[in-house]
Amino acid sequence: MTRESTLPDAWRGPENLRKYYARCAARRPNDPHWAHGVEICERWLEFQQGQDAAQSDVDQLIRRLQAESKPGSMWSVMTDQIEAWAKQRGFRV
Repeated sequence: MTRESTLPDAWRGPENLRKYYARCAARRPNDPHWAHGVEICERWLEFQQGQDAAQSDVDQLIRRLQAESKPGSMWSVMTDQIEAWAKQRGFRV
């Protein structure tokens, strides 16, 4: 069983993760970590809703994920999902 298969539905996909990060950002407005999570999820959501993605777009998302100074467990969940999404579409991760 993978970690992905044991996730609650509320932690699956860019829209649900965006909502999570937005709630946290509202509670912690002075911590940019949460706003960064919202931004990454919004970009990922654009791709899932049909905006064309190039390898350079995927590379940029991965770099932003890797650049986070205090990622935490939900950041790992988001990273795993974005990497799986990219691999399923034939991108290098």
